Amino acid sequence: MVTLAACTKSKEVHPEIGDGNDEIVTVGMKDVHIEYTRTDHAELSRVVFHYCPADANGNAQQFEAVEMTKKDTFFELTLNDLLSDTLYCYYYELFSKSGNAYLSEQKTFRTQAFDTPEPPGPPTPPGAELPTVITGEVTGITAHSASCSGEVTSEGGAEVTERGICWSTNENPTSGDNHIATGSGIGAFTAVMENLEANITYHVRAYAINEVGTVYGLDKEFVTLSGNGSGDVPTGAVNGLFTINENGDKVRFSQGNLQYQASTNIWRFAENQWDYVGSQNPQSGDPGGTVNGSDNNNISSTYSGWIDLFGWGTGDNPTLTSTFDNNYSSFTDWGSNTISNGGNATQQWRTLTGGANGEWFYVFIERVTPSDILFAMAQVNGVNGVVLLPDNWSASTYHLNDANQIGVDFNRNVISASQWDILQNAGAVFLPAAGCRQDGASVYITGSYGAYWSASGGGGGYTSAGHIWFRGGALFLYYNDHPHYGLSVRLVCPAD
Repeated sequence: MVTLAACTKSKEVHPEIGDGNDEIVTVGMKDVHIEYTRTDHAELSRVVFHYCPADANGNAQQFEAVEMTKKDTFFELTLNDLLSDTLYCYYYELFSKSGNAYLSEQKTFRTQAFDTPEPPGPPTPPGAELPTVITGEVTGITAHSASCSGEVTSEGGAEVTERGICWSTNENPTSGDNHIATGSGIGAFTAVMENLEANITYHVRAYAINEVGTVYGLDKEFVTLSGNGSGDVPTGAVNGLFTINENGDKVRFSQGNLQYQASTNIWRFAENQWDYVGSQNPQSGDPGGTVNGSDNNNISSTYSGWIDLFGWGTGDNPTLTSTFDNNYSSFTDWGSNTISNGGNATQQWRTLTGGANGEWFYVFIERVTPSDILFAMAQVNGVNGVVLLPDNWSASTYHLNDANQIGVDFNRNVISASQWDILQNAGAVFLPAAGCRQDGASVYITGSYGAYWSASGGGGGYTSAGHIWFRGGALFLYYNDHPHYGLSVRLVCPAD
């Protein structure tokens, strides 16, 4: 039963939002579970739940915010460690897929009072309550293991005799499921979950036990990686998994754009995802981007620097520069080459297909993920580009503005190198705006435009080749009628 009362908050309710919602609020003594569905508004991408206890006059105090988990047709949230027999004020912050944000009406619920008899055994210390425990982050995810941290922040007036984590494929696991005890008392702890199954969604919670009973932190969801024997991520790959077609096939992207040194015939991946070669002779809109003294303008068969802009179909001879005397219709996949820091063997990598039914299009547009967040325009470590989010991306990992929006500028998400570590560890991929080499050796629009080849041609000999192309405020996935242009290459490897 939800009791309504008058509370006030500092934000005003958006006039376009009425009471058209459906919610189920289940209240316990120390917890509440909420399921929320919007019925009078466009489909939502995110819902943030704001709550706080009310004062003696029924007015809201300082609100806290928690991201709700999106299910098939609704959003849900479980809060633990609430005060018993207490009035709470709450409201929803709603984010539409178009990027607009709204506030719902404010409501209240009251937690139940303790009405159970005292458990048998030694008397509970006077004033003792359940302890308080927080579920931390899930890290180190492989195909068969993962780590989860937790922290007991209050013993509740009675000694915590056991603390740890518990996990299951079902939501809200308990200490009766798989669990690891990590000691006793107050403080932080970490445990490793082992013998997990590959490519499975798991739920984990921290727990703590004192004389009053057992209490749990919030449920955290994670997905194990696809199995490839040991469960390790292949050399040179980012750990995120990306579905590329309706069959459910998954790939991992390389750690950076493909680079080539003609004088030694060595291929490699860029060290960082934001690295690109660029040009030492910048034209309009070219901020540089030079890596190790390299320069795409110097492309030749004897050049000892590194290049990263290739004509379409030049996997066998990447120093080809221009015109139409080469057989561009006979495509050679760059991934058939030996990549020095990508396993150093042939046929370990490949290029995604393009076109309206291609794999690039599926990754950017057609994937269905729990978070519904597929990509975002961004600036990472000062470099413009596009962030691609893996299938199991959680919106709570890092908030991205204007996700899935192609009509926004790069500076809508300014991400530092240290912030990028958070996204990359969660499997995110960054495609830098590395520019283009037009016809011969003329490099331009680096830092402003990005263009990446696909493995698909459009027929008609050299006249069309599939690629993606983006700039601030635009994203295109189509065929290019200039296959002799030099564009970037980002390879993938199978997830299994």
